[in-house]
Order: sequence, then structure tokens, then C-alpha cells
Amino acid sequence: MEFHIGDLLSVTTGRLLSSEGVDGLYKILNFMTGGSVWTHQLGEATALCKPYLLEQHPSLGRPEITTFAMGEIILMLESDSIASKEDHKHLVGGWLSKIIEGGYGVVIPEYLAVSPLPDGLWKTDPRRGLEANEKVMFVVGVGDD
Repeated sequence: MEFHIGDLLSVTTGRLLSSEGVDGLYKILNFMTGGSVWTHQLGEATALCKPYLLEQHPSLGRPEITTFAMGEIILMLESDSIASKEDHKHLVGGWLSKIIEGGYGVVIPEYLAVSPLPDGLWKTDPRRGLEANEKVMFVVGVGDD
């Protein structure tokens, strides 16, 4: 199945960069795990799926993306000029277009084929991860639901 580059980057970077917001993140994680990922499982599912996405698409792990491109979007997202969800959406959309067009020295298609995790890696019990001392660690941008 194919997913937008923003969905994959949301998983590989820990930043919500999907053009569909958190819905895009849930779609790719649900597909990869073969289950229904709950909010408290986002961190665990993301950590589990990340190496498999990087194995399938090594260009997502290149320094041009992980250092230069991510450094630029982080600075832009932390800017005081982002006042609304619409501003956030346009900023991330423009940044993703730059990646798709090879603006960082690596051309990555807008949509990429993704394979699910190997059977048995994800336990679908939604009670997993509800322990009081476990925290979900996921960074979201301004205006995300």
C-alpha cells in the first residue's frame, strides 16, 4: 500500500508532518501493525515501525533529510509566525514539496509503497502501555488535533 511522504516522515522523525495530521499517522501505523493503534500506543508503535520504514526507504534516513531538512522544519515550526492550523498546514506542505522536488539533494517520491511489519511483532491488546509510569513521547506541531 502507498502512503504520503509526510506520513512516513511522521514515523521516522517523531514529528507530526502528515498532510492529514494525526489521521495520517494512525493510518500508516494501523496498516503496518495490522491492528488498531490507540493514542497511548503511538510512541511504542512508532518506535517499532521506524526501523522497518527506514529499511524499506533508506533515503529517509540520509543526513540530507535527518539533519538539513529536519533542522529547517523544526526552526520554521518553532517560529512565532505560525498562528493557526492553516499556517501550519501550508508551512509543512511547502516543506514537503521541497523534499519531493529534491531541494535537499535527495529526490523522494510523494507516495511510497509500505509493507506491514512481520507477523507477531505487534501485540494488538489496547491495554498495553497503560502502566502509570509509561509516557507517550511524540512531538506535534502547532494546531494539531
